[in-house]
Amino acid sequence: MRRLIASALVMAGVYSALTGCSYRQNSSAASLPELRAQAGYPFKTVWEQSALPFSGKIFGATEKDRVYLADDTGFVEARDLISGKVLWHDDLSVKISSPPGADSKQVYLGTKNGKLYALDQKGKLAWVRNLPSSLFAAPVATGQGVLTFTHDNTVELWAADGTASWQGEHHVPALMLYNSATPTVDGDFAYVGYSDGAVAAIELSTGQTIWQRFISEPKGRTDIQRMADVVASPLVQNDLVFAVNYQGQTVALNKGNGTLVWSAPVESVKNMDANITQLFLTTSEDVLVSLEQSSGTILWRQEALKGRGLSAPLRRGNHILVSDNQGYIITLAADTGEILGYRQLTSAVSDRLLMLPCETHGLLVYLPAVGRLTRFEGP
Repeated sequence: MRRLIASALVMAGVYSALTGCSYRQNSSAASLPELRAQAGYPFKTVWEQSALPFSGKIFGATEKDRVYLADDTGFVEARDLISGKVLWHDDLSVKISSPPGADSKQVYLGTKNGKLYALDQKGKLAWVRNLPSSLFAAPVATGQGVLTFTHDNTVELWAADGTASWQGEHHVPALMLYNSATPTVDGDFAYVGYSDGAVAAIELSTGQTIWQRFISEPKGRTDIQRMADVVASPLVQNDLVFAVNYQGQTVALNKGNGTLVWSAPVESVKNMDANITQLFLTTSEDVLVSLEQSSGTILWRQEALKGRGLSAPLRRGNHILVSDNQGYIITLAADTGEILGYRQLTSAVSDRLLMLPCETHGLLVYLPAVGRLTRFEGP
């Protein structure tokens, strides 16, 4: 436990810098190109609502016809996705540290001091359970319960009533980033990225590890040089599992046995997105990259947005969206990486946008500084 605490303290600043969580405007940030700002932003406002006075770090998630928002002081809010109407809100007065996870019956939240909270669909507390360490990854609702992946590399499955089904532990390196890689559930298996650079397939019914593979072996003399955390969630497409790690590689693994299909020298600490043939990533240098899913070939690189503190890419139809630390949502063509347009939703430098996918082409955007939640609909 002491090693985990020390690791978290040392890496807090490193992770903040890597993921763009610093809200100071970067004087070396690239300027947006000369074009008509709205021309390539084909998203129309469906509704716009005021939200609770969230503060600190904001988390969000959509689940079917609902959207959940929470902050690190314990405020939680549920809204109807169609109308924007508030369904319920609550103040748990706890240090929430994970995005929400939800199913049709409950919403789940993790805390920095190692607690898992379950609220029913009316916002009433259903149960609380102790976790082995902090939870930064979103709890994942499965057909068999809810899956948690804590900072100490422990994976656990909890039944809907809070009963522990199984627990799986994994090696903890001497130094690591905040473990926020939410496991990806596909069918009867969960795909997990660990802080030592390993990716594993775990059978949900038993907790048994079916296969495990290291994306890249840690290299270097110091603990920092040897960091190889998988901080982005694995992405499953057809028969492949895509994973990426810090200071390392993007890989495609066979979903059935974990064998390496290809490896590409592209690193990231942010979640990936994909269409049928392409994979999209944002590197730690704010370069957007598209890889061919079948081979790992780099199809395009967009370097014109360096220094803007870009978010993870979000694919909406034939468009790729990223937000930056200056209040913009920027639209790119998925097939070429060309910057099509942009829209500034806030001029407050401290107002980091929270961008959430909804339905096939739509998205939700929350602006913390003004407490505004907007739903957009795509073409």
